[in-house]
Amino acid sequence: MGEIKHTARFAEIERIFGDYFNSHLAPVMRDTQNYLNRKQAEEMAAYSTSAAGILGSMAAAGNPMMDPYQTLKVTGEWNSKTTEDYLEMCREKIANNKEIQADLALMANEWRSTVVDEIGRERYDELSGQLGCDLAYAYTEYRIGELMMGKMVKDNSPSLPLNTSCARRHRTRFSGCHTH
Repeated sequence: MGEIKHTARFAEIERIFGDYFNSHLAPVMRDTQNYLNRKQAEEMAAYSTSAAGILGSMAAAGNPMMDPYQTLKVTGEWNSKTTEDYLEMCREKIANNKEIQADLALMANEWRSTVVDEIGRERYDELSGQLGCDLAYAYTEYRIGELMMGKMVKDNSPSLPLNTSCARRHRTRFSGCHTH
């Protein structure tokens, strides 16, 4: 394998991905987390005054190892959410935002152009064919997913049952894997 010819260009694109993520996608994640936290608190308040919640609290009072909200964490609409559910909520907001989709497509196009300049169109098409979709869209999807995971780790969030093996497997689909 030869030396990379366009390192400055790839660095610029990576900087754009990071800046765009911090400016446009991290706020989507924050807003989604705030919404989820609010819904969980509302659900917990309603549960704590219900018959099941009161009985659970009474049972837990005699056993300090028992969590009175365990049932809610399993059966509650909001309190049973997992990291994958949170990422899916973020993904839906991003996928439904036409401006973000257009921006991600522009970034993917810029990345594609740089890669084609680096390896040639024939090799690019070959790799896309092996992948089963356009390499630029696949990379954009992968990179944004990695930035999301990095933010979650940095922020020590979400306050959901964090299944890191699921989170690593989970690749959010923003623009889908398109052909070029």
